[in-house]
Amino acid sequence: NIEGQIPIYQYLVEQAQESSKKRDYILKLAQKYREIHQNQKAKEIYIQTIQQKILNLQNISILELFFIETEDNNALNELYQFSQQISSEKTDSITFIRKQILLLDQKFHKHEDAAQKTIFLFQKFDSGISVKDLLLDFLNRGIFSKQIAEILSAQAIESKHYHEAIQMYEILSSIAKDDNEKLEFQKKITTIKHQNLEDFEQAFLSGLSVFKSQKDFDDLDWITELADDAAGFSELAKILEEMLLTATLSDAEKLLLHSKLAAIYDDNLKSTQKTLSHLIEVYRSQQHDTRLFEKIATFY
Repeated sequence: NIEGQIPIYQYLVEQAQESSKKRDYILKLAQKYREIHQNQKAKEIYIQTIQQKILNLQNISILELFFIETEDNNALNELYQFSQQISSEKTDSITFIRKQILLLDQKFHKHEDAAQKTIFLFQKFDSGISVKDLLLDFLNRGIFSKQIAEILSAQAIESKHYHEAIQMYEILSSIAKDDNEKLEFQKKITTIKHQNLEDFEQAFLSGLSVFKSQKDFDDLDWITELADDAAGFSELAKILEEMLLTATLSDAEKLLLHSKLAAIYDDNLKSTQKTLSHLIEVYRSQQHDTRLFEKIATFY
């Protein structure tokens, strides 16, 4: 019975004469409260150990993980200040953060846990930490995951460090496990250029590279939006025409391309001849569509 052990440890704490034994009993008492999910009681005890300055460096990691897990900003800061007082190795806050993430991942063996806490620690220390450097550190330690990438990217974007977020995804793209993952990261770069930097021309070129490599028809509307903002319809039409001639396509995919090209030539490039050419191809598959027939008739 864990609850029954609590009064025993309270008594041992009161009776202990040696400071090392007293400290050990106090930490065990806090652990017992944690085991019965009384984290507030455990926290109060941990805070007392900091204020009474009875911890040593070996004990600090226990408290570090607890305060990270419970996202207790103030307590973690107090512990950090105390650790600086008793450590001969003076670390900056960046090193401290890296250490915490490493400890978290080693203890729980879950990248997701490390990812969830990264944002908390990242925001906690305002010391100009580079997400790129933090990413490289994770990669070097072998504790990286996609979840961490998403959180670091979100933090960089929230801080308006858009170029740093792009650099991060460029690193990930260079070490991607396969082409699909590489294109996924390149697509994120395109999104940042388009939505955040509003560099529409570079976003379109980046998106066009992804589209040409992936040839995912679900991305047709996406690449069309990029072309619209970058005035890139001539280049997009050229790529789509090439796909019609060279790619192995199903009838449905051909119909989709002809429809898209007809719209581009009609609405954006104002080419009557090419619009008509693609509308006729669409009509071959949809001869029951009277409105399409009427539209074709207007070109004559």
